[in-house]
Amino acid sequence: MTTPHDHTRHDPMRPVRGRVLKRQQENDDTFTLIIRAEETPAHNGADPAILGHDGAWLAGQFNMLYVFGIGEIPISLSGDPAEPGTIT
Repeated sequence: MTTPHDHTRHDPMRPVRGRVLKRQQENDDTFTLIIRAEETPAHNGADPAILGHDGAWLAGQFNMLYVFGIGEIPISLSGDPAEPGTIT
């Protein structure tokens, strides 16, 4: 017997679309992106920390950042407590 899918449970492998709010060049080959998730935990049952809604990053935490048509790369997370809802 199968059970209905629990939509309140977060699937950490489910991509979350985000929007780049700002790109800041740090030096010749490094830049910082400020990204806001276009979905909230209510949309997919995700832990708010994963989406940058409370800035609760853990040491060593990262996400895979994918740009359509280009590819993906692992990116370290950080954030500004004054800007809840964004990841840097």
